Parts: sequence; structure tokens; C-alpha cells
Amino acid sequence: MDEVYTVLAKFIDDTSGCENGPANMVRGLKCSQSLRPHRFLDALLNLIQNLNKLAVRMTTETENTDPKASPVEQALLQIVSDCVLKSDEQLNRALDELLKRQDIFTSKHIKESSRTLLDEANRVLADSLPQKPSAVYTPRNPRLPGLPDPPPDQFGEWDEYRDDLDPGYRVRDVYEYDYFREHDNSSQPSTTATLGPREEPDELNQIAVPSSEPSPIPTAVDELDFATSVSAPVVDTQIDHPRSLSPVFGLPSQTDRETLKYDYMGNSVRVPRQPPSVSTTIASIPHTRPMFIPPVLSVYPLTITQPPDDTKIVLDELTLPVIHPRMQTGFEATKEFDTSPGVVVAGRYKIISFLGSAAFSKAVKAVDLLEPDSEVCLKIIKNDKDFFDQSLDEIKVLSFLKSEAGTTLGEMKILNLRNFFYTKEHLVLVTELLRDNLYEFSKFNRDPKHNEQPFFTIGRIQKIAHQILTALSFIHSRNIIHCDLKPENILFKSFAACDIRVIDFGSSCFVTDRLSLYVQSRCYRAPEIILGCYPYTTKIDLWSLGCILAELWTGTVLFQNDSTQSLLARVAGIIGKFPEHMIHNGRNIDQFFLNRATQDLFTEIDPNTVVPAKGRLVQLLVPKKTSLYQRMRIEDENFLDFLAQLLQIDPDLRMSADEALKHPWITRSKYSDGI
Repeated sequence: MDEVYTVLAKFIDDTSGCENGPANMVRGLKCSQSLRPHRFLDALLNLIQNLNKLAVRMTTETENTDPKASPVEQALLQIVSDCVLKSDEQLNRALDELLKRQDIFTSKHIKESSRTLLDEANRVLADSLPQKPSAVYTPRNPRLPGLPDPPPDQFGEWDEYRDDLDPGYRVRDVYEYDYFREHDNSSQPSTTATLGPREEPDELNQIAVPSSEPSPIPTAVDELDFATSVSAPVVDTQIDHPRSLSPVFGLPSQTDRETLKYDYMGNSVRVPRQPPSVSTTIASIPHTRPMFIPPVLSVYPLTITQPPDDTKIVLDELTLPVIHPRMQTGFEATKEFDTSPGVVVAGRYKIISFLGSAAFSKAVKAVDLLEPDSEVCLKIIKNDKDFFDQSLDEIKVLSFLKSEAGTTLGEMKILNLRNFFYTKEHLVLVTELLRDNLYEFSKFNRDPKHNEQPFFTIGRIQKIAHQILTALSFIHSRNIIHCDLKPENILFKSFAACDIRVIDFGSSCFVTDRLSLYVQSRCYRAPEIILGCYPYTTKIDLWSLGCILAELWTGTVLFQNDSTQSLLARVAGIIGKFPEHMIHNGRNIDQFFLNRATQDLFTEIDPNTVVPAKGRLVQLLVPKKTSLYQRMRIEDENFLDFLAQLLQIDPDLRMSADEALKHPWITRSKYSDGI
């Protein structure tokens, strides 16, 4: 019990300055009321968490198996849930009663607090925090050709981006053998000029060596053309041992034991590598029951025992209705599906209007003739074998999630699949009818012609983030990776309520699948996918979420790019260098990096042009240094830290969906139009 007193005494000392000691520990709660509401409750929550940590350790040292919470925890829960927000007088009275109960301070052991205790404390703490006005992004003043740059504001210090549309990197043309010589003789000073306005060496690229005089700021024409004036290094034209690009050139020192963690200011710290968190491991889902409801006479799910080790495999059945007109075959004169208004599909769904088309499907609005008041969306898959197979995967995933949810998927913020069938040589998915996606609505809302009030305030973005995390937490707990999270795949159910749904599970996969490295749209593609770090986990969806939230806030894509190399350059400039173990283990590294040690990105100008004694002419992409803080232009530390934790380059350091739901920006930041 002395350790319990120590924890309580520290709480008193931190909050009120009262003297330490068992006799004063509850009186300390009364003294700390001068800090009410949120600082006191914050300290109280920390106290409960410290008690929990102590309880876990003490539980392992004892054989006490009493499942009940200790009287200390029960008393604290009573105070938090019933008294702390009502009145000072009632709180004082409750604390006096607690002080009189000497029996609670003589317990030998305290058990780990129940989840109810922490959830209640978090709820009370969140409710007590003052509400903030919901901010709107203020774009940076654009740089106009022929005019001087606008003066930097509080977000502009040491920011190398000139405006929100800056490409994010500088360019240097160099022959590959000259580059190799330059780095083979790295001990000798280089004659290469600086590549930008910075006077110190660029930490992200050691090719840029500062000259004795400051480099002039690039002109508007230079910047827009992505060109800089760079003098070539003085080298001998004769090559004794010419070599081509080598996959082992510039291997970094092997540091598999450490990785890099970044904050929103771009600062990095080396931390020990961590094993994947529990949330990224395969969940224990019973695979002995069917994923779908098969017909009564079906033999599926079928369990097969395979030799030689008698491995048991469970197969699932997907029953697909095939619908034809009466007394007709399924042969059609054309591969195009008639989506004209008034057409009745499968004798049940009458098309009202055309909604749009995508790469492998069309979407129409229809009314269900069996439920005349029910409007639905028909997703009509194009007549193509690959598209058909991919859509079957989507049906399987959504059906599985629906059976796991035990209710409509809408409560999990996931598209609700209502029906599916095959007719007229096309696979058709029937889903709930939704409205615009985030990308289209954001483009419309920000268009000056429409004179709309800004919709994507920080509070509404918090609401959207919470709903997406709810969906991701559910699907990840079922061992499914979405693999294509982007603004186009998040649709509004209600604009007024800011209610959204996550859609398009055609690219989704189970973590037990044979994972493909060609997933995710490029702007939202996680670094481990680009670099070829295999296998990947559910954390790739969290990277995409970070990109989406940043884009909703600023109105521009965070990692703008016209190639994979330019995307990596922006990641390096905004977040930081890639951890050495990812550079060492990535399968695709040599497609993007000319030198693994310095992480110099390159593209080939003309692969077919090779100069004798010089090799290929390549273009180096030197990232411009900036940070999330400067790109977001907001002082909300919780929001910035939330983004930084989602956009950790090392997936082992990136938050899981469950961890993100417990982040202070979700649980404690209060906005007038937020959660």
C-alpha cells in the first residue's frame, strides 16, 4: 500500500501543493479545485492511469483473484461520474465522506481498473473542456511572377516552399558516372554550387554543398521551370573503372535496431524499432463457421483435410443469383448495359437517373419496386472478366463484414450492401443511396463561383476523422485492409449531420491473402508500399487517412506529384528522411534512389541516351525542407500531433485505428461543430 500512497501523494503534489502523506491525500483533491475544471480532471485521469499501471504489476505479484474493483477505484469512479461537474459544494461533501472511510486505505491489493472507469473518466474530462471556435484554413498568399515574394508569416520561418502550389523539390542534371566519382571522392571538397537559398548543407541531400557566398534566391522563371543554375564538378573525362548503376551502391550502415520518429515540426529522433502492435497481428476470428448464409441443401462451408500433414481447410460459398428474362438465354447483342431512365433491372429496380461512371463500373439511381419508398444505388460492373472477379471480392468482403457486424454496416460507417445478382452479362451490386464524395464536394465548396460558406472546418474534419476511424477499426479487427482509402471513396450520407460512409472494397484484401504491392492511389500510397517493404499491414490505411485529413483542411493534395519520385521528394521534405531499415529492405529502392546512403532521388531524362565515359544523364530531385506545421498553417497542437502520428514513415511507429480513436484530438479537443 505504500506504493499506492506514493502515487496518490504525487497527484496531490502536482495539482495543489498540499503536503504529502496519507492523511492529506484526499484533502489534496479538495485543494486542487482551484484548477477546475479541465486541469483538475486531467490530473485525476492521470492518477487513475497510474493506479492502473501499479495494479497490473501488483496483480502479477499476488495470487489474489478477486474480480471486483478496489474500494479506492469505486470511490474515484463515484466522484468522477456523479459529483465533479455538478458543484463545488457537492464535490467537497463527497471528498469528506471519502476521507472518513478509512477502510479503503487498508486494502492490500488493487486490481486493474475496469474499462468503464477509464471510459467514464475520459468522457467526463472531455465534457468539461472548454469549446474552441472551429477554425478554417487560411491559404498562403501565392507568389506572383515578376513581383517580390510576400513577407513570411508565423508559419513561414525556414520554410522552403514558396506557396501552396510549390512543386516541393529542386532539380539538378548530372551524368551518372560524374555522380559516382563525386561520391567516391567524398572526402575532397565538391565544387557543386548550392541548390537553393539555404546557407547550410541540406540535411536531406548531401549533394548540395554551400559555397562561400550566399546563393541568390531562384527567379520566378527558374522556380516555375523547376530549374536551377548548377555548375558541374570538375572531373577527368577518362574513367579507369566505369560502372553502371549498382543495387548495392551507397548502402547505409545497417541500423535495423533503430528507426526515425518525426513530430509535426519535422524534428526527428532515433528510437528503438518496435515489433508490430497487437492491432496489426491477425485477430482470432473463428473460421469454422460460414461467412455467408448458404442454401439449406448446400454442403458449404466444406472442411477438407489435406495430406500429408492433415491440414484442415475451410471453404466458403458465395451464392450468386443469375437472372434472365423468361424463356430467353443470357446472350446479349452488346456489352453495354442500358442505363436509360425507366429501364427496369432484374424485374425489380427501376432506373431514375444516371449518377456517374468509373474505371470498371457505372452507377445509377433506382427505386426498389418491392419497396416503392426505397431509393437505392445500382453499381453495374462492366462486362470484363477481371472487373467481374474484383467485384466478387467486394461482395465477399462486404457480406463478411455485414455478418460480423450483426447489424447494418451503416453503424460502422461502411457502405451497406443490400443485394447483388448477375443479369444481362453484368454483375450488379445494390447498395444504399449516398451523396457526393469528399473530393467532389470539397471542390464545389471551395469554388469561388458558388460563394459557399467553408464547410471543412476543423470541427467537421474531426467528425469525419472519427467516423473513418470507426470504420477502419472495425474492418482491421476483422483482418481486412481497405487498400484504396481516398476522398473519392468516402461519401456523404448527410451533409447537415456530416455523416459519411466508406465505400469501394474492390481492392480490399485479408491480411492472410497473398498481398499485392500495387495497391492504393498514388497520392495516398504509404511509403512501405512505394519502397516495396513486404509484407505490409493495416497501417497503410492510416497513412491514407492522414493524407485525406490534410487535404480536406488545406484544399490541396498534401503530397502533390507527377511521378513516384516527386511524391517521395515531397514526403522527405515535409516529413523527413526514410528510416535506414526501409531503405535497406525495400524491393523498389533502386528504381527511385541513385544512392541509398544519401537517399538521392533521381529520374532518367532519356534512358536511350548514353554518353561515352559519362553514362546516362539523370535528374536529381532535391527535396525542399518544410513541415506539417507550415503546410497546415494552424496552431492546434492536438490536430498537428494527430496528423504527425498518422504520417509516421515507419509503419511500426504509426498509430493504429484503435490508438487513433484514443488520441487527445479525438477525445479531448472540443469544437463548436465537432464531435
